[in-house]
Amino acid sequence: MKRPALVLAIGLVGALGPSASATAQSGAGVFFAFGPGQTTVTPVRVHGSLNVDFRGDPGSGCAAAGLCAYAGTVDWHPPAQAALIVNRYVQHGKRRLDGALIFETALFNGGTGAVAQVGRTAPDGSAAVCSDVSPANDPFVGLATRDNKLELGFGPHSDPLGLVPTHCASPLEADIRSVLPGVVLTQRQLARGRLTADLTADRAISAHGFAMRIRSSLLLKLGRPAKQTGGKPPPGTRVRVVHRRFRYLDVQYAVERLSGTVRTLFSGLADDDLCSPLDSCGTSGELTFAPGTTTGRIDLSTEARASRPRRDLLASVGLAKSHRAARAEGFGDLTAHGATISSSFQRRDGSPPCIDSMPVSGASLELVSRAGRLRATYGESSVSGQDPLRTRCPGPGLDQPFGDGGGLLGGSVPLNALAHRRVTIPLDRGAVLSGNGYRARVATGLNLVLRRVRVRERVVTEAIPIYSFGP
Repeated sequence: MKRPALVLAIGLVGALGPSASATAQSGAGVFFAFGPGQTTVTPVRVHGSLNVDFRGDPGSGCAAAGLCAYAGTVDWHPPAQAALIVNRYVQHGKRRLDGALIFETALFNGGTGAVAQVGRTAPDGSAAVCSDVSPANDPFVGLATRDNKLELGFGPHSDPLGLVPTHCASPLEADIRSVLPGVVLTQRQLARGRLTADLTADRAISAHGFAMRIRSSLLLKLGRPAKQTGGKPPPGTRVRVVHRRFRYLDVQYAVERLSGTVRTLFSGLADDDLCSPLDSCGTSGELTFAPGTTTGRIDLSTEARASRPRRDLLASVGLAKSHRAARAEGFGDLTAHGATISSSFQRRDGSPPCIDSMPVSGASLELVSRAGRLRATYGESSVSGQDPLRTRCPGPGLDQPFGDGGGLLGGSVPLNALAHRRVTIPLDRGAVLSGNGYRARVATGLNLVLRRVRVRERVVTEAIPIYSFGP
């Protein structure tokens, strides 16, 4: 019998490639079915940990960054169970391979974050410690493929783990990913399973104000792969097919411009019981985000039964008027060129200020039409997983809801503004963040200009299988 988490992991494979899809229907249990292509699920036992020891390094610029007084460790002990999902399919006449490692415990507990213990020597010679746990890492780690081989590991070509940063001064995951180990597995090895991927390593690097030693004792022990093909329900499953007609409306927007800056002012919490564990008492600072040149596409979509008036769907995307407008939603990942986040961090005890700046590769944009308005939320990228508020300096992050929509910024416009081909959305709403040792507020925002490039409407008759099984 499969573990429940592995069954759930199988359902997630639809994100890996166009040939796999999953459907589920509640009955006495949950059943996932797959379309054409071949998917294998391999149980994985995870052993060991990943440790990063670091200290301020004059040779790599700690004096200019204000990081010489810091030294510490970041430790990650991953969940003991995982599933390796491999999906093989044909696209445009070529054989393709996608893969992901999904941590089992993380699926239920929201992930396992890294633990940081960072010491600091104050100007008077006293010692202070920041103890923190990073936000839970993403349980779904997309793996790199090349020449129909899979790289099993956490190096620069896989998805980020989201291990660091914490709210303490520390290196970023981007600083160490180039030396994280990986093992390339052939199709034959993936099909056979029953092997150990050795991800052990002991490497030293110096960069961005820190001397770092990265030690990995990770071993991934693969079990026997199980094939999931054909979409056939298990024996005893009753299947009933119903046919329904649906109308789909998709409006695609291109990001034409994102302008302005985001200034986030922050300070340590006043309560010693809340600020002392993170060594944030008596601190203050400013984070400045410059968006650079931002591009991307966002699809604003809505659907309803075909019997519902077409005007209701058009009204949900601002292209008609109706008192019974449907709900529309959209999401897109934005690519940033030349975007940066800069931090300036001060302490009242006379410590040198910490100053850091780093590139930001992208962001996400979520759109929702509700109550006659289009609401937009701008936040961290779902591709890079980069927190747009974190640098190597201590400070707040986006691990708590930041504004009404949970992102960095939010804003809205009346739905009828979408009747124009171009629409400007002021992203000027940012709430106060209080927690994890810091209090912060967004002082300024951005202006987002979207240009409508396509409207597509479809009416489709869908065969919907209804599965039921059990007593």
